[in-house]
Amino acid sequence: MRIGQKLAVGFLAVVVLTAILGSVNIVSFKNVGTKTETHHKSHMPIRVAITRIRIDLEEIIRATEEYDADWMTKEESSEEIKEKKEHIETHLERLFATLGLLTLEEVESIEDSVNELYGLSAKLFLLHDKTRAEKTPTMEEFDKKVEEIDEKLDVLLKKVDEASKVSMDSIVGTVTSSRIINISVLAVVILAALGTAFVMSRSISNPITKLRNVAIEIGKGDLSKRAQVRSKDEIGELATSFNQMTDEIQKRNEQLEATNEELRAANEELQATEEELRAANEELQTANEELRETQEQLIRSEKLAAIGQLAGGVGHELRNPLGAIKNAVYYIRGKVAKSELVQKEPRVTEFLGIIDDEINSSEKIISDLLGFSRVGKPSVSPARIEKVIENALSRMPLPENIELIKKLDGDLPEVEIDTDQIRQVLVNILMNAVQAMPDGGKLAIGARVEDKFLDVVISDTGYGIPEEAVGKIFDPLFTTKAKGIGLGLAVCRSIIERHEGSIEVKSETGKGTTFTIKLPLKVKKNV
Repeated sequence: MRIGQKLAVGFLAVVVLTAILGSVNIVSFKNVGTKTETHHKSHMPIRVAITRIRIDLEEIIRATEEYDADWMTKEESSEEIKEKKEHIETHLERLFATLGLLTLEEVESIEDSVNELYGLSAKLFLLHDKTRAEKTPTMEEFDKKVEEIDEKLDVLLKKVDEASKVSMDSIVGTVTSSRIINISVLAVVILAALGTAFVMSRSISNPITKLRNVAIEIGKGDLSKRAQVRSKDEIGELATSFNQMTDEIQKRNEQLEATNEELRAANEELQATEEELRAANEELQTANEELRETQEQLIRSEKLAAIGQLAGGVGHELRNPLGAIKNAVYYIRGKVAKSELVQKEPRVTEFLGIIDDEINSSEKIISDLLGFSRVGKPSVSPARIEKVIENALSRMPLPENIELIKKLDGDLPEVEIDTDQIRQVLVNILMNAVQAMPDGGKLAIGARVEDKFLDVVISDTGYGIPEEAVGKIFDPLFTTKAKGIGLGLAVCRSIIERHEGSIEVKSETGKGTTFTIKLPLKVKKNV
């Protein structure tokens, strides 16, 4: 059955149950109405009739009493007697007419009493011309008869009340029974409606719940689950389609897993090949690095040897002429100082000073060249680095605008070094730091032990080294200065490397430069 048909059947069942409930209510209300109508038809007319009878009796009594009172005071005419008689007869006829509407047995005795009352009334009118004594017995009989009728009416009214109470009790019982029946039928209808709704809900929600649970399991990866729905409605069709889709997904998944296994195997082969290639590449890179370092060392050694040889020859060849020129300048300065030429040409002394400064600068260059050519193996011995630093600082007085900061750790161990060569390195770096701070600044030198090395750190707050030049400052003949030939730092690195150490530099333009010299705490004896 389709879902729409199920809903239609459920709706029809609810409508039928509602119709049954309505029918029961209609029958109950009709039964109550019938009994109520019977009650009113049976008892209300009697009450009305009794009331009308008493009204007529009162009117008859009143008219009779008026006649009796008038008869005592004056002589009435025949017309007046006739009018009073007609008035009393009219009410008696109305009384008979009212009694005719009643069907109870007690009415017959009341009718007999009324007939007797009618006879007494006629007798009273016939005696109107006789004496009072003759009339009085008839009037007493008349009053007794009225009281008799009134008592019978009271008895009748009491019976009517009793019958009315019985009828009302019956109506109340009928209403109560109807209410109980209606409540029972309503409860049955509600239970039936709830049962129908429950059955309809179960027939729709159970398959949906099963389908949902299966979908959750499949969503978790369990493709073996299937929706066990056997209904022939749309949910059953949906479950069938869902199962077919799951079968197709499982089939595709198995194909993908097979393909994935093939790709995984191929990937493992590629990874193995890649590892082999990476290992071979690393070996090639290592060999290439070693070859490059060896080549650079060879080129540097050849370059340094050629520069050293050239420097040695050029240094000796230039030092002698410069010595002669310096002596000549000294002689000329002495002669000029004693002559009048100083007053006539005062700039002669200035130019002689310039010549002397340039000669000193040239001798410095020649000394660097000779020093570069003469760098040999260090003659090491245990030494304290603090004394070497103090010795280097004493050889170059600092300008007043430069602040010296020392940061030497306590209990520094001795290190095996060539003190002269290390002092030469320190002096060279300190001189470069001072020259980098023409406007003053801070010069810091420190020493510490780190990773089996004794580190000597020299930093300044000068103008720094350009980034593109940092990697070249240790190359021979490279310089960023206006004067100099670029051998100082090359000599420094050569000396430190001969001590099995290293020298590093960090610089930032406008903030300063830091040199770190790393000396091993132990060096090889065959250095």
